Amino acid sequence: MLRNAEGSPWRADPLLISGAHAMVEGEYLYQGWLFDDNGGAGVIDAGDEQRNQYLFAGLRGTLTYPTDPVYGNNAADIVEVRVTVDDAHTHLRLTLNTLFDADRTAATIAIGHSDTLRDWPHGAGVISPAAHFLTVHGDVAELISADDSEPLTPAPSVTFDTVTNQLSIAVPRAAWDPGRDTVDLRAGAGLWDTEANAYLAPALSADAATPGGAGPAGAALFDMAFRTDEPLPDWDTIGLTTNIGDSAAVFFAVENCFWRDCAQADALANGDVSQFVAEIDFGALADGATDLSGVPMSGPMNRILPSNFAPQRGEGIDFDAACGRHPTDCDGIFHGPLQPYTIHVPEGEPPVEGWPLVVLLHPSTGNYNIAHGSNYQLQMAELDGGAVVVTANARAAQGDYTDLTEAEVFEVWADVARRYPLDPDRTVLTGYSMGAGGTYKLAQRWPDLFARGFGAAAIPRTGDIEGQHIEGIHNTPTLVWIGSGDEGNTAEQQEQLKGALDELDLPHDIWQFPTSDHLTIATNDEWAPAVEFLSGAVIDHNPPRIRYTVDPANDHADAGVVSDHAFWLSGVRSSGWLGRVDARTEGLGVAEAPVTEPVTSQGTLDGGHRGPMPYARTAVAAPELVDAPRADRLHLTLSGVTRLTVDLDRAGLTCDGTAEVDT
Repeated sequence: MLRNAEGSPWRADPLLISGAHAMVEGEYLYQGWLFDDNGGAGVIDAGDEQRNQYLFAGLRGTLTYPTDPVYGNNAADIVEVRVTVDDAHTHLRLTLNTLFDADRTAATIAIGHSDTLRDWPHGAGVISPAAHFLTVHGDVAELISADDSEPLTPAPSVTFDTVTNQLSIAVPRAAWDPGRDTVDLRAGAGLWDTEANAYLAPALSADAATPGGAGPAGAALFDMAFRTDEPLPDWDTIGLTTNIGDSAAVFFAVENCFWRDCAQADALANGDVSQFVAEIDFGALADGATDLSGVPMSGPMNRILPSNFAPQRGEGIDFDAACGRHPTDCDGIFHGPLQPYTIHVPEGEPPVEGWPLVVLLHPSTGNYNIAHGSNYQLQMAELDGGAVVVTANARAAQGDYTDLTEAEVFEVWADVARRYPLDPDRTVLTGYSMGAGGTYKLAQRWPDLFARGFGAAAIPRTGDIEGQHIEGIHNTPTLVWIGSGDEGNTAEQQEQLKGALDELDLPHDIWQFPTSDHLTIATNDEWAPAVEFLSGAVIDHNPPRIRYTVDPANDHADAGVVSDHAFWLSGVRSSGWLGRVDARTEGLGVAEAPVTEPVTSQGTLDGGHRGPMPYARTAVAAPELVDAPRADRLHLTLSGVTRLTVDLDRAGLTCDGTAEVDT
């Protein structure tokens, strides 16, 4: 989508960091935010499906798209703006996230300065300084004077491409010549009323032809460019509630910026968009200059993933594709090849072996920014002296990390590994609520990828439900934090879990908070003991014992998520629903010591927004490895397994060894 066509004036690679801007060898680039096209803050449209699905990741803007599928619920989402020059023209390119019909989308660029604020043309409903206005829709481009609305000639030309979603504009120097001046540009996108030759004006509620959620200024623009300083979610505000049972209310507050749309929403609400400006040095463009100072190298960022997966519809947001909880398959509602994710990168030089990675999974009805700016993210970023922390949007509000919503976690991981030095042996997994369920599920499905796991506000499920099979905890030590008053994990379920773990001789570490409900731990926002638990964890790729379950119902070959291997076992096949393996090798010269009895203790979680939080802890340490006589012998206990492969070298065995099989 962001590729540069051969023969075009564009050469630079995209920045792929939202809110970043740069000059690269004579091209100015601005990278927009994805799925932030929510317009101004106004009257909430009761039919706002995105707001209704993302209860814990509220939108600040209230503008909603017409229900006609031609708009794809995303037709005015600015992904990128570029500017460059040659001897005859000033070239501009806008890339949109979704573009089914270029005649239905419009963009205006305010050019230059004025001493007074000017009304943007065609009913855009906003004001800013401007000397000229350039408006494009479909194959029509118009450049007018901001003083008297007279056209400047010769007229600019525009071409559009609904494959790359790009609008390419060439403004003749004979009509407007920036010379070598530094010129202010402002840009916004909205929907076009082809009959009225104007922006499509919003109403209070959307219908097939009209946007909804109108703001007080009546602004018709959905998305503004050149927003380099959008605020993060305000976790100090989120943590202010103190009464058990009340904590959910803070997540509904529109000021929490989970879609990075707060500054935009407030500006469009009052109609003045002056603050969103790019100061373009056309002399530097002409000289082929490079300036990367507007591209962050460390700290919190929203990156853009060029995904290899795109559902059949190709792009846009399809609210009818919502998966709900515990689906058997899930493509998610966010289609298209560009997907957002959050990353926090440590400052300074990475370790020789690379940084540890913390994969932080978002909860149900939360998005990729749900932990952005929180202590959850920031304290995890301090793990082992500095770790990369990443949260995928996973294409959906729910989905339970199934099918594409699982695959995107790994796609994001691969994208991060291409861009930053990582130590794959020090990868840990964490999440809250549905993200905790995803932590247990992914750690059990892929035990040789994660050194440890930590989940809060959900417990590992017993009884082979929700894609979880708790035997997998054997090889991935797991910490669980749960409120005794958690609405989705009853006290009876918590006790059943401890009993099942004891019966199966599985290590565990469970903290139960008697004064907490489902969201109390999140709004307290203190995670130091969990960071300590995850710190220093390194994957043992060749353990002496493997306990593993294959679950074909949760595999999706078309998404590349088929879990049939663990450590020195691969190609595990089952005869039906599940295949269980308990494999032990005597060929490594080490064995597991017997599991110890549970140790109980009490304490308080100090810090955070709620002060000391009492907890009761039940812990069984992971079994220690002790020296043992080496023998060329394999032990397999199998249930429902029809086939598997053992890597003899990794298991310390030879072809002359023996295998004792109980199946």
